[in-house]
Amino acid sequence: MKIKVSDVVNEMDLPGPEFAAYLNPKTGKFVSVSEEEMDALEAEDTDDLPDWMEEILPEVREAVESEDYLELPSSLEIHEWEIMRDFANSVTDPEASAHLLRALHGGGAFRRFKDELHRQGLLDDWYAYRKKAFEKIAVDWLEEHGIDYERDD
Repeated sequence: MKIKVSDVVNEMDLPGPEFAAYLNPKTGKFVSVSEEEMDALEAEDTDDLPDWMEEILPEVREAVESEDYLELPSSLEIHEWEIMRDFANSVTDPEASAHLLRALHGGGAFRRFKDELHRQGLLDDWYAYRKKAFEKIAVDWLEEHGIDYERDD
């Protein structure tokens, strides 16, 4: 079975470190797991869980505990701040590059960076750059685990 690189990228692109994504390379099935679901797995008393969570816990348990699933790179391993810095350094307009690099410092860097991209008219360029960076991370991960893959080209 070949796994689509774009599917891996979509699963890696989770909202934050409180989420993890897993892949079963034999079946191609992905499972996303929230911190809340992980907590529920570890809880001794599951009587108070909502019905929807009780229904998905077996799948979550399988993804987390089974050797059939592999955890995809997390937001902590992806280092998006470095990707943003690399993009800012790649911008050919020195003034726009400097503004983007300044936006990366201090609290709220992600929001300021995005605002600056918008001001500079570079949002589409950023998304294309980010997509390629995530694709490289996905391909490296797939190759590291010996998983056959295909690009969407």
